[in-house]
Amino acid sequence: MGACHVAIDIGASSGRHIVGQVVDGRMELTEVYRFENGLGRRGGHLCWDIDALAESVIAGLAAAKEAGFAPTTVGIDTWAVDYVLLDERDERIGDCVGYRDARTDGVRDALELAGILSFDEHYTRTGIQYQQFNTAYQLCAQSREDRAALDAAATFLMVPDYLNWVLSGVKANEYTNASTTALVNAETCSWDDELIARLGLPRAMFQPITMPGVSLGRLRSEIAARVGFDAEVVLVASHDTGSAGLAVPARDDKAV
Repeated sequence: MGACHVAIDIGASSGRHIVGQVVDGRMELTEVYRFENGLGRRGGHLCWDIDALAESVIAGLAAAKEAGFAPTTVGIDTWAVDYVLLDERDERIGDCVGYRDARTDGVRDALELAGILSFDEHYTRTGIQYQQFNTAYQLCAQSREDRAALDAAATFLMVPDYLNWVLSGVKANEYTNASTTALVNAETCSWDDELIARLGLPRAMFQPITMPGVSLGRLRSEIAARVGFDAEVVLVASHDTGSAGLAVPARDDKAV
């Protein structure tokens, strides 16, 4: 059997592990694992069970091995905007609140009324359309509700960044998902330091933005032992819409 690769695609209601390999010049895809996902109420908020998600990711890799595959690379995409905070000891701070939670109600209006940031300027800087659940508003809502959590944060990771860290031990903010935070400057494709400062967010917790295609290294030794093989963890376009766009079989840069 030739080299194969596993793509882990996670959405708001389910996730799946797909093994891909080239056989006789054609790409063959095999689903080896599927699991449920969903929001539950914790501490007054709608949250993802991020621990269960991480365990499902690992279980799916083990299922790939049981199905006769030993993937050489692993890539993960998920939905956008939601995040995890880690403290200086790499312990998770609080729950992973979901984008459907109501904590961001009125945040944009409050920023405008306070003269901190108008949406026109926000859009000009980042190019991201208004959605009340954009990460910038989520972080502002968390700052208003629990500033101590933000002050304790040493690391900010989007959901696929967190899962990549669980697998590899390497922290990185992948570009396509980072762009959905509405904190990335559209011209420089890097964190907008002035915008982050104006919103009162801790700059040090954000990791360098890393582009898709970069290798994060190998599976942690304990993960490799659990799943039965070693593999390279590679950044894909971790915003699922970005990966979907790249999957369009176009011969130029136009997907439509």
